[in-house]
Amino acid sequence: MLHADGTPVKMSWIHRTFLVLVLVLTVIPGWRLFATLPAPEPVMLQAMPVEVRPLTIVTVSGYALDPQHIEALYLVSDDDTAYQADILSMNGTELRFRVPGKTPAGLMGIAVKMPKQPGLIDQMLYLNVLEPAG
Repeated sequence: MLHADGTPVKMSWIHRTFLVLVLVLTVIPGWRLFATLPAPEPVMLQAMPVEVRPLTIVTVSGYALDPQHIEALYLVSDDDTAYQADILSMNGTELRFRVPGKTPAGLMGIAVKMPKQPGLIDQMLYLNVLEPAG
């Protein structure tokens, strides 16, 4: 801004301090709100392969597929029996696991256990587990 005579308007220290204080008081509540939001749930979009046998390695793609969001992975049968799978690797968008050796044949849903949260979260993915070879 300029005065009528064309010289620049100088901001006094009190105005400058007030503006900085307003900025800080505006940013802190927003930052605290963002910091307290719950972590997003893992989302699994695709599994390869979808027809598996016990001990087969499956690769799943999606979002929030990392140790901060997934503590354990289970294959769940129609009667709600859960078989914990060994997670081999996770990198945020891809997760690899081994189908448990004692998994019975049939259609199995995938569910995950999130850290510090009770229960399992069902994913909209299913594997067709075949009888063991041989």
